[in-house]
Amino acid sequence: MKYLFIAGGFLLAIATACSSVPAVDKPANPSMASNRVEEVPDKDQITAMSHPPVDEVEQQAAPKPEGKTAEQFLAELQERLATEKREGDAQDMLAANAAVRVDYGGIIITLSDSVLFAPEQFALLVSSQPMMKKVAGALLVTKERELVVEGHTDSNGTSSGNIELSRQRAEAVRTYLIAQGYPAARIRAQGIGQDRPVATNANEKGREKNRRMEIVVSVKKDEAL
Repeated sequence: MKYLFIAGGFLLAIATACSSVPAVDKPANPSMASNRVEEVPDKDQITAMSHPPVDEVEQQAAPKPEGKTAEQFLAELQERLATEKREGDAQDMLAANAAVRVDYGGIIITLSDSVLFAPEQFALLVSSQPMMKKVAGALLVTKERELVVEGHTDSNGTSSGNIELSRQRAEAVRTYLIAQGYPAARIRAQGIGQDRPVATNANEKGREKNRRMEIVVSVKKDEAL
């Protein structure tokens, strides 16, 4: 009897606990009932759903403007002015190491062959490296420009030999500029030889002026010379 009384009390406690649990509506078709437990969103999730981010509200309220904004236009203008100033500084640097002039629709940088090469040779002298590095650094300011490296000689020797030597020297300068970072596709080397003298070939002083390298820097269409 003692054990029956304890068991009866235990069952009564279970029945009482179960009666306190709220009733759950059963689905009309028990076979369609899902075993998945629905997740209840927390407070932060509810707030996020009811209040979308400010950026999304602004994007929904105002259509995306077409074209450039005033801020974008101003930024581009400031960058252009800064670039032009850097180009001016670069040309000042070039002027200290080479002759610079504007001609034939471009900027022409003239370098003496006596500074760059040994007689009848086309390898750049080691002593020319500091100057060439400054020239390359100045040219790298605007790498979008097209360059033509022209080799020129005096009238000594044969015409064909002078054209070949001037071409090889122009290629040496082109190779150096590429090694310094200038885009290879924008540099062309050309051997002119003795065909475009800038001085007389009757004396050594004139011939020295004719032995030269010219780097022709293209000028943009909207730039006035």
